[in-house]
This record gives sequence, structure tokens and C-alpha cells, in this order.
Amino acid sequence: HLEEDVRNLDKSFKDGDKKPEAQPIPPPPSPVVVPPNLEVPEDKPIEKPSATEKQLNTNNRCTWRNSSPVNTTFEIRQLYETLPFDDIKGGAWTQGFDIRYETSQWTSNNKLKIILMPHSHCDPGWI
Repeated sequence: HLEEDVRNLDKSFKDGDKKPEAQPIPPPPSPVVVPPNLEVPEDKPIEKPSATEKQLNTNNRCTWRNSSPVNTTFEIRQLYETLPFDDIKGGAWTQGFDIRYETSQWTSNNKLKIILMPHSHCDPGWI
């Protein structure tokens, strides 16, 4: 069977050189328009999809919700105003890290490795 497997493998490589037939790209789903006067019900619990809904969603796409599944318990702007962002001398924003090492630890054969990590910004809104 080994000889037959090698022949089949060789054939599959040769077939791999052929360009595959172009598959048509399905059109994107139609946009769902939500009326601007739609009221969001309060205190509506999150509902798991029923077996029927799961069967209907055979295209493996997220289903559109007409209402919010959760009730917001806080407003981020109010939270932002209550958090202290003091920049005291020697505070977390200015002091950095307390790094200590023996100067004899690093030699021309054992060099200090520095790893730079990209950092875009500090955004208190990401709390």
C-alpha cells in the first residue's frame, strides 16, 4: 500500500498546481433598518436562542437584536468624574519601575536584553 500512497501523494501535488475554480462570492446580507423611534424595553432578561432559532440560523452569522440585552448600571462619564486621576510627585504615572541589578552582572558576553513593547496611549475610558 505504501507504493500506492506515494503515487496518490504525487498525483495530489500535481493536481495542486492547477488553479481552483473560482467560487462565486455571496452578496452581503441586506441591512436591517431599525426605526429611530424604537423603544428599548427596560429590565429585559437575556434570553438564550431557542432550538428553532438555532436551526433557522444556518448561515453561521450573528442574529440581529432589536433591543439591548442588558440594562446599563452606570454611565462611563459619571464613573470617570468620580475616579481620582491625581498625578502626585512620584506617583504611578511618573515613577516607573524600581529596577535594581548588580553592575558586574552585565558583561560584553552577557549583555542586558531590552524588550520594547508598543503602547498606543493610556485611556481611562477603557476601565
